[in-house]
Amino acid sequence: MVETFFEGLGEGPHLINRYQTKRLAKDKYLITADHGSWAVLTKHEYDLLRLGRITEDPNLMLTLRGIGVMVHENDIDKLAKQYRSRFAHLDRGVVLHIVVPTLRCNFSCVYCHAKSRPMDTTGVDMDEEMARATVDFIMQSPGRDLTLEFQGGEPLAAFDMVHYITEYTKDQARLKKKRMSFLMVTNLSMMTDDKLDYLAANRFGLCTSLDGPEEVHNANRKYFGGAGSYEKVTYWINRIRNIKHVGLSALPTISKHSLSYGKEIVDEYVKWGFPNIRLRQLNDAGFAAERWKEVGYSAEEFMRFYKDTLDYIIELDRSGVRMHENMATIVLRKILCLNSSTYTCFGSPCGAALNQVAYTQKGDIFACDESRSFDIFRIGHVQKNTYKEVFTSPQVQHLVGLTSHVCTMCDTCVWLPYCGSCAVCTYGSQGNLVSKLPLDKECAIRGGLVEHLFRKIIEKPKDRKILLDWARTLD
Repeated sequence: MVETFFEGLGEGPHLINRYQTKRLAKDKYLITADHGSWAVLTKHEYDLLRLGRITEDPNLMLTLRGIGVMVHENDIDKLAKQYRSRFAHLDRGVVLHIVVPTLRCNFSCVYCHAKSRPMDTTGVDMDEEMARATVDFIMQSPGRDLTLEFQGGEPLAAFDMVHYITEYTKDQARLKKKRMSFLMVTNLSMMTDDKLDYLAANRFGLCTSLDGPEEVHNANRKYFGGAGSYEKVTYWINRIRNIKHVGLSALPTISKHSLSYGKEIVDEYVKWGFPNIRLRQLNDAGFAAERWKEVGYSAEEFMRFYKDTLDYIIELDRSGVRMHENMATIVLRKILCLNSSTYTCFGSPCGAALNQVAYTQKGDIFACDESRSFDIFRIGHVQKNTYKEVFTSPQVQHLVGLTSHVCTMCDTCVWLPYCGSCAVCTYGSQGNLVSKLPLDKECAIRGGLVEHLFRKIIEKPKDRKILLDWARTLD
């Protein structure tokens, strides 16, 4: 806090807490505090704040105290509670454990961050010894409620190993008194009735990729050999979506080819009965990093796509078609709720090695799913390191510090309480863990997204009502 004292409100001295500023218009200034609160001030009010003349306006003093920018000693406990809530993800331990039973896949998606291998590749499947070692490592987690997520490659290509790991995990969870949830990220094309019955019996949540209508999906997500996958994927989406005890979600990854199809992508999700969509930008990782000129785009291109598509989703919702955009909903909750849950990739620090880690088929431990693209993010091995050794290691501490932004330009950014950087994207695009922020596409996209949503809730009353409803009903 700034050591500036004010007498006012009849309660003794007040301190001015740290805040950041953004001029939104000629007579409109947004100020934000690190714990997430914010206010919009007139130019006159902002001048009183920055010049230390707050006592001239009692209403301004009340406003600033209400959001924790002006702080009395009686406010410290309340403010500390808000900070603890905002950064609760720092002491929960790893909740999401991502296991890769195989790197084999029958798809050759243009942007695959895992760099999946063809189905006839050998030496890229997890064996039973490594599976047990991986689960035993996960069971060292201090948390009681854990989630095991299968990724790949394509996990259905090694379903016997998925079955083995699931059953062993259930046995160990009973012994360790853990409560387990199971997820699978799958392209669905290798699904069978028997596999689906097992997944339903164990209440798996499934997430698949649907990149839009047939033309868009098939341009991004092809089989090895070049054939499109839309028909098979949508067949299983239609089969699964009404089956009890299996939750099914989907998301599109936006490639360069997708940019002209915003409305059509959303319409495809409405067609298949999905109530939400997340317009996920490409990461500079895996095959996408190698093919960026072919599949990538600038931050400005993505933001034009995002803004236009978000407007379309809002209009659909306004017309009675239930639909919301998940990334907007996550950010809106961070803006509007001081105790918002932290989405791994939008935290400061981010959730890598804090909320999630990934385990390869060889037992290597990576800080997060996307970080599997780069060996620099490997933080241990399930057979060589204990849980404590991994998560108290200098490497993990450095990574957490790197994404906490206390020593970077992010520290003075008005969007800091609602945003977060991605070390994986930075490394993929710049070849360095410390970002040159003016050149950082991910920074421009995330900051642009936060600013766009702020402007909508401040300046667009018609949109505000719908966006507030989204924030209340995050799926």
